[in-house]
Amino acid sequence: MQALLQVPTPRDKVHSLRNFYDKIETNVRSLECQHQDTYCGLLVPVVLDKLPADIRRNLAHELAFM
Repeated sequence: MQALLQVPTPRDKVHSLRNFYDKIETNVRSLECQHQDTYCGLLVPVVLDKLPADIRRNLAHELAFM
């Protein structure tokens, strides 16, 4: 979980966002193998908090219409 918290916030560049995704994915998979039930509720807020504000707004907009 500590490694997940230390993933740097991405910039609004495709390369930066892809790198962020890869690091998040690696850490989430590690947590799933070890503590699936313990960390599920913490992951979404941690990841969303690290995303740039405009991406969070777009996600919220998209989710509102689902």
